[in-house]
Amino acid sequence: MVAADEAARFADWARPSLVAMTRLARRLAPAGDADDVVQDALVRAWQKWHTYDSARGAPTTWLLAITADRARDARRSSLRRLRVIDGHAEPPDAPAPSPDAEGTVKSTLFDARAQLRDRVGEDDER
Repeated sequence: MVAADEAARFADWARPSLVAMTRLARRLAPAGDADDVVQDALVRAWQKWHTYDSARGAPTTWLLAITADRARDARRSSLRRLRVIDGHAEPPDAPAPSPDAEGTVKSTLFDARAQLRDRVGEDDER
């Protein structure tokens, strides 16, 4: 399958940058949003992979720029969700997301894999 081969090539291409992307997202994104930011960045990179130009920089540089952009968007979105009441920022009255949501599962798996990589000692660069 062409699509499966392409996805595997993208995964192999992006894998060396995952730890660096996660670290950047943890620094820039609102608390608890880092894994979602990395996932959003990977989706965006997959969608725009055909525009990547190796003459303009390394894959990690390109992926970190996308991660920083996604973190800024998450921060802006987080600020919009906050409501100021009597000088205090409070979250809007909204129901908590369902614990069985697919995004929550993917986020948890991504975090677990990142922790495993950190414990095993995989470097940012290969």
